[in-house]
Amino acid sequence: MESELSVPPLNIRRLYLAYKYVLKASSFSNNVTINLLKQLSTLCETRYWQRKKIPLLVKSYNKTKIMNIQSSPFLESFSLSTWLSRIDIENILLSKLESVKQSKKLYEKNSLKLNIIEEFENKYHDWHKIYTDGSKSAKFFELASRAAFFDSSRAISRCYKVTNDVCIMTLELIAISEALRYAASYNWNKIIVYSDSKTAIQHLARSASGIRGVSIAYTILSQLYEFSLRDICARVQWIPSHIGLLGNEEADRLANSACVNGVEYNINPCYSEFFVKCGAKTCLITSIHLVRCVYKPSRAWKSGKSHLTTSV
Repeated sequence: MESELSVPPLNIRRLYLAYKYVLKASSFSNNVTINLLKQLSTLCETRYWQRKKIPLLVKSYNKTKIMNIQSSPFLESFSLSTWLSRIDIENILLSKLESVKQSKKLYEKNSLKLNIIEEFENKYHDWHKIYTDGSKSAKFFELASRAAFFDSSRAISRCYKVTNDVCIMTLELIAISEALRYAASYNWNKIIVYSDSKTAIQHLARSASGIRGVSIAYTILSQLYEFSLRDICARVQWIPSHIGLLGNEEADRLANSACVNGVEYNINPCYSEFFVKCGAKTCLITSIHLVRCVYKPSRAWKSGKSHLTTSV
């Protein structure tokens, strides 16, 4: 029944949960659980454990201890100088546009571009505009992670080459954070940061609502709060990608070229980014298990006269 429903066996489900538990515990520096697992892992190397089954959590710890996970002594939300509820998220993080009410595939490209330009001209005519972008691709058999921002008002740009393997959302957040850091050194009264990653902006909003997010998200929220203390109006606005907006296209070009001339940026991945890798591994194990359960070799196959037959 479980095989027909593609339900993973209990031992594989336990393996996946063990991975998640150890990864989440590793996100806290000097964690008691991780310290105990480290001691138990050392004990399991003795002769006593040579013929015994190693505990599941110890196995998971041994496979995840080499991962460079972002860690902190406490939740990043408590590192801010104010409560998250005091940050005006609705007016700062904008993931919608009046001119885009459905999928951009349903719009004519040039018409959509002109409508967005007109909307931005009405909303942000006298604002200082900065475009951001993150990029990730395989280059020379290695993953290249990059981020960049472009100040269209002053034609100034910055490119960053991220040393560790992080997800594309984190790269977009890095670009937003560096754009805000750059803007903080000037006395502009109104700052608008454009990003074509709706996922990154929505993640910032979720992080401000109490759901734990990546560490760079709280850095951005802290930066936005500091702007409000200085009576500076700073916003992060979503824009559709690849519709011909000059600033966005330039930021995309800069991000793609950052692997050559970008400044190195070091950041460790969040523990949640490893969930996908662990999930892929358990899915592979599950697939092999289901194949073994569903397909059984017949006598003809054993004699080399037939192929795999499906058992009913």
